[in-house]
Amino acid sequence: MKTTRLLPLLVATTALLAVAQDPIRTLRPRQDGGGSAATRLLDEGSAATSPADGLELGSPPLPTPTGVLFDAPTEGRIWAAAPSWKAGFDTDGATFVPFFGSAAPANRPVHFAVLEAEVAGVALDCEPAAPVRNGDIVAIPRRALVEQYATSAIGMEQRFRFDRLPARGPLTVTLAVDGDYSISREGDVHRFRCELGSFTYGAPIAVDAAGRSTPMTAEFVDGTLTLAVPGEFVQRAELPLLIDPIVGNVVSLTGSIYDHATSDVCFDASLDEFAVVYERVFSQTDSDVLVVRCDRQLNVLSGPYYVDSSTTSWRRCRIAGLDLYDKHLVVAECEGGSAPTWIAGRTYAPGNNTMSLQFDIQKGSKACRHPDVGGDPALAGPVFWTVVFEYEVSGNNRDIMMRQVTETTQLRGNGMVAVDNSPNDHRAPAISKSNGKGAFSQQAWCIVYRFQSFGGQSSIVAAFSTWNGQLSPPTPLTGIISGVDLPLEVSSQSSDTLGRVYLVADAARDPSTNSLVLFGTVVNPQGNVLGTRTPLSSNSVSRSWPVVETDGTRFVLGYSFQATAVNWSTYASTYDLVNNHLVFRSVELCGTGTPTPGQGLCALGQAQTSAEDRNYVTTWNARGQNGDVVRAVRYAGMAPNGGVAQRPTGCGFGTVALGSNGDAGAIGTHNVAYNNTPTGLAGWVIGLPMSQPIAGCTGCIQGASTLATTLGSQAALDIPYDGALVGVVIAFQAFEFGPGACLGALAVSDTIDLTVR
Repeated sequence: MKTTRLLPLLVATTALLAVAQDPIRTLRPRQDGGGSAATRLLDEGSAATSPADGLELGSPPLPTPTGVLFDAPTEGRIWAAAPSWKAGFDTDGATFVPFFGSAAPANRPVHFAVLEAEVAGVALDCEPAAPVRNGDIVAIPRRALVEQYATSAIGMEQRFRFDRLPARGPLTVTLAVDGDYSISREGDVHRFRCELGSFTYGAPIAVDAAGRSTPMTAEFVDGTLTLAVPGEFVQRAELPLLIDPIVGNVVSLTGSIYDHATSDVCFDASLDEFAVVYERVFSQTDSDVLVVRCDRQLNVLSGPYYVDSSTTSWRRCRIAGLDLYDKHLVVAECEGGSAPTWIAGRTYAPGNNTMSLQFDIQKGSKACRHPDVGGDPALAGPVFWTVVFEYEVSGNNRDIMMRQVTETTQLRGNGMVAVDNSPNDHRAPAISKSNGKGAFSQQAWCIVYRFQSFGGQSSIVAAFSTWNGQLSPPTPLTGIISGVDLPLEVSSQSSDTLGRVYLVADAARDPSTNSLVLFGTVVNPQGNVLGTRTPLSSNSVSRSWPVVETDGTRFVLGYSFQATAVNWSTYASTYDLVNNHLVFRSVELCGTGTPTPGQGLCALGQAQTSAEDRNYVTTWNARGQNGDVVRAVRYAGMAPNGGVAQRPTGCGFGTVALGSNGDAGAIGTHNVAYNNTPTGLAGWVIGLPMSQPIAGCTGCIQGASTLATTLGSQAALDIPYDGALVGVVIAFQAFEFGPGACLGALAVSDTIDLTVR
């Protein structure tokens, strides 16, 4: 089978000639791709309202925790989290944190610590060891007893187990209770109250090994809680003896709905699956981060798992992968305690659902904010993650810094590396999710950020990093523009077909309407802008939170569209790069919801170029009547017009068909036409559509001009990676010599019309 390579120049030239001669020819190649992006702006009103190729509007929300999930993010500490509470356990005891709604101004933790225990006046040794977990129970072993916490959706049962006693008589356990609550007795229980809500500390009972039980007393006095077991019960108790009050039954006065903030997604080519991370707001000073595994069709494989469930706030989560190791790095901006805001990370291996310990990427005396991470798809080492972030030198002077991380969570070098530490204010860094496929010498991450002037305006600057962290000097991409502190995003590196370029997306405020307008800038690894910074939307209605990615030959933009004052929708649109101009191809509605700061977008394979890597996944958070959820959809980055059609031109012929994998006609695809009933010497004509009766052959019509011919029952055509071809119609018509309807010796088939998309 011979493969025909379609030459863009030949097709473009011949198509223009064909149009003058053939009135059925309505689609032809245009070197500007149908208009520059400046005149072809996004039009959500014409967006499809039903799923397009690969777009799954009805996909269910990603799962959020419903029961108790456990995590051990650092040495010697275990966390448990349920929908209405979370708790941390270490050698100092247990910290219980009720959930009072995402709008709660801060956490209200209560810490329980064993001060002492005694039986019959004999002090017991309460020296603790590191906590251990067995199923739903977390235990803190102590020399004379075991402090246990049996967890459930409503709370945790606090237990003290005594396997041996040096004497028999009254038994007491005294705890320090530290928290900003008022405590009052309500019958047999104590209620902890604050202005945000309350929870209960249940009536304790003592139970022995024989199943006998007795009520106990629980007394709160000046920050201490004393649990007492009557001496008579201890005298006859069969060991082990257990004390078990229940902490839980949270009542919130400020709401019980979780808000979600940032989300992000990346793809692992060898595992053929996605990892989605999202930020869950526990309170206004505490966000948690979770990860979910999904297959190519976004069916959930496992999760959610906590990347962080502690009382340290993890915000602005981002994720990127190292395909060589099938590992992802999640980074976040962290805050808690007395330290300035810092950048931390944690690796996740989806193949066996394991995580590293949390580690600090940059923590010190200066605040660090706004992290982003780039991965490496190379399948030969060494490979590293590159993390960029803001470093606050002073209140109005932030530098852009970078650190590289190995797959074992080691930080490369002796400290952070300055991307830009010139004496100006630099903000909102973003790094491409991938540094591209190909030789190491060609791989590069693009780092973009805003340079802020003292006049309240900014410009966009780019720098580039090699796979091993060698930086180029910063290059301004724009002059002074509006848009201070508004987000920036940059795609992965495209393939050689487009010259290994990047798409930078930004949002700027239009001074005449105060609406947010999206812009796109194409830049190469030398920092040269191809074309101009181009508006991708009008100034009539705000569009913001852009995310961009490439499959190697096309770009997809995800963004939020302000449909009403309180309702935003998420859209995805496709662009080709034609003669250094961004050409708009299609826009699809992904879903509706609240504004989606830092939504994620990922291309399968991270800038691969095979036909099966033509899909993207975008994530966002959506609020409905029943609360806030995180959603993800697949989106096929192709022009919607196109595909396969047949025209009745045949005479005396059997059937023909064009094999299709759903991508038929897309640029970069291999397309094969089949003669299903060959009977003699067969072949194909490939060209532009025409409709010309064949002289002397009644009912026989020539449906394809003769740009190429091939013999055999199959004809194959490779469509180049060239956005200028979108809209071109390629016609396939088969013929056979032998007994036929045309002059008794020739038969021709119906014509297959393939529209490039």
